[in-house]
Amino acid sequence: MQLFSKILHENQVAHGFFNRLDGVSPAPFDSLNISSTVGDDPQNVAENKNRIKALFNNAPLITMEQVHGNSVSILNEAPVEDFEFKGSDAIITNCKGALLTCKHADCQPILIYDPVHKAIGCIHNGWKGSVLNIIEKTIAAMQKQYKTNPTEIVVTIGPSLGPDHAQFINYKKELPAPFWKYRSEGDLFDFWKISINQLETCGVPKEQIELLPICTVCDSRFFSYRRQPKTGRCASVIML
Repeated sequence: MQLFSKILHENQVAHGFFNRLDGVSPAPFDSLNISSTVGDDPQNVAENKNRIKALFNNAPLITMEQVHGNSVSILNEAPVEDFEFKGSDAIITNCKGALLTCKHADCQPILIYDPVHKAIGCIHNGWKGSVLNIIEKTIAAMQKQYKTNPTEIVVTIGPSLGPDHAQFINYKKELPAPFWKYRSEGDLFDFWKISINQLETCGVPKEQIELLPICTVCDSRFFSYRRQPKTGRCASVIML
């Protein structure tokens, strides 16, 4: 099962935010796990990826190692088979036919589309990525590579850790002071608002930012590391 962004759909961008259903992996990776580093059988992972690719004309999945940094990779040529960028948490491209893919289980999958210069971006944004502002770095990379104007892009933040479960007891050590205004009772933080603020600070108009307000901890249709540390990873994809 996949969810769609209204903004991206209106712009006719191939994309999808997948939950954990309709795959072949057994518990605790049941069932559409696309990560090969969590303990699942590689054959199951391969079949799950194939099921996603089948919905997009079997386009190759372009993934990231996802090290919770702020490195942005550039895909200059669409490969003919699956490929993973090492040491990266974001990918940008203007190549057609490649499924930029985020693997996530609470972290934010963020999909970006520049309809003027026909370029896309895919970000894996955990709390460490928020601190490093990988959103700003990705948009800056698109500006440099494709002459992207932030006022012209559309962005969707997919299902992720919601404000009722993002607890940071040691927030004074882990989070910078500007984040503290997003804190509520119980040391809970609203990272949805943090990301929207970072996007707006980059120049993205509020009406061109879409949030899918689904908390992965609350909704058992999605993998959640906070709910169950040994679990799989969902996929969110975007393609020109």
